[in-house]
Amino acid sequence: MNFRFQRLLTTITASALCAGCFCKAETKDPRVIQKERSIAAFASLQKELGGTLKKAVKTEGFAAAITKCQTLSPQLEADQRTATVHIRRISDRFRNPDHAPDPWEASILAQWKSDLASGHKPGVLSAETDAGFRVMKPIIISGGLCLQCHGTPAEMNPEAAREIDRLYPEDLAKNYKPGELRGAFSAVWKE
Repeated sequence: MNFRFQRLLTTITASALCAGCFCKAETKDPRVIQKERSIAAFASLQKELGGTLKKAVKTEGFAAAITKCQTLSPQLEADQRTATVHIRRISDRFRNPDHAPDPWEASILAQWKSDLASGHKPGVLSAETDAGFRVMKPIIISGGLCLQCHGTPAEMNPEAAREIDRLYPEDLAKNYKPGELRGAFSAVWKE
């Protein structure tokens, strides 16, 4: 056996042994994995919903976008739900009553509003609770397109405003300003 081949074989064998038997493999805490999966699910939900709404506004108008949001949002949330995790959007000023926060979520939203008022931008939060391991990510009003459906009456698109009034007569999700907390993505892990 030539020397170079023997050295290569030794290196490969040592690497395989190190990876398989002799070196401790670093494992992630299950809660870290759940947090990462929650953040990925939030991003997927936001991208799918936002992309669909922008396309609908461009091709069919604001009324169609509101109608699509009414059906698509619950469907996307259901698609993310499993036996071990429940993911949804929440707000203390909800349009859809299914998005009302539970008491724990409401307390986090109140804290985030206080943080924003004092100049601190909220970030992803995770915590163990009686309900399970929870992850929340804030949704902040950016302006522009958001205000067409969530702004003041003067800022809202008239077509959107009419459709919102028709579909959501008890709507609380108006009169936002850029930089305000719209709500959050919320995940509850049961295991």
